[in-house]
Amino acid sequence: MYNRVRENMIRELERLSAHPEGKEELIFKYIEYLDRLETMIRKVKFIPNSQIK
Repeated sequence: MYNRVRENMIRELERLSAHPEGKEELIFKYIEYLDRLETMIRKVKFIPNSQIK
């Protein structure tokens, strides 16, 4: 699930970056959200299945 969201966000970020004029703030927000998502993905990978509820 996280990976699908991540892929969609990356595609949208690439689309926005192709013509960034006037979209700089939105681009930075996407980058910030991607960073948070990457952090969550890394944490989930290291949590043993028995700890996930």
